[in-house]
Amino acid sequence: MGVGEHMRSLSVEAEKIKSDILSECKISNTVDRLILHTGLEALADMRRIERILERNGLTIGDREQMRAHPLLPLLRDFREQFLTVLKTFSEIIGKNKKDDNII
Repeated sequence: MGVGEHMRSLSVEAEKIKSDILSECKISNTVDRLILHTGLEALADMRRIERILERNGLTIGDREQMRAHPLLPLLRDFREQFLTVLKTFSEIIGKNKKDDNII
C-alpha cells in the first residue's frame, strides 16, 4: 500500500491551493507532499468548523451562563496547523526562487 492510499480527498479550495503551491515549489519527496496534504486537510477541517460556528454562534448557553463554543479551540488548532504549513512552503518557495537566481 502506498502512502497516498490513506490520504483524505481534498476540497476544491484545498486542491487549488495545492496546485498553486506545487507549481511554485519543487516538491519531489514524499515527506513534503504529506506535510502539504496534512495542512490542506487542516484547512478543510477549519472550514467545516467555521460553518458549524456560523450556524450555532460563537457562544453556547450552559446553565444560564454563556460560554465560548467548545469547537473554538479546535478551530484555532486547525488554523495554526494550516498556517504553519503555509509558512513552511512559503520558505521553501523563497529558497527555490533564490536558488533559481544563482548563476
